[in-house]
Amino acid sequence: MSLLLSVQAYAMISQSSGAKGMTQPVVHQFAYLVEKLAAAPEGEGTLLDHTALLYGTGISDSNTHFHDDLPVAVVGGQAAGITGGRYVRHPQGTPIANLYLALLDRLGVEVESFGDSTGRVETLA
Repeated sequence: MSLLLSVQAYAMISQSSGAKGMTQPVVHQFAYLVEKLAAAPEGEGTLLDHTALLYGTGISDSNTHFHDDLPVAVVGGQAAGITGGRYVRHPQGTPIANLYLALLDRLGVEVESFGDSTGRVETLA
């Protein structure tokens, strides 16, 4: 598996004060999907190796609608050169659109810019 998702760790970092009861069941369902994809053979790997999943939120604090320090998991995508099994923290102020742009590149979609992107993150490989 390209990235092992810790359900408890993600649930702890992704919840604001009112989201606890809602977040954990959703994370469990996502982990279930990842396990199923990892168990399904596909070519010379698994379906997870040939799939890139992005799980996270677009708002870090639902009370203030801040979009800084977003907890995001990129899972799978090994066939596209995405390296998993690690925690990456980007510099303060890096737009999430930079990650989206880098993911599009890895998936063969050529786009010059996306939303408020200022470049591409270089941490997927």
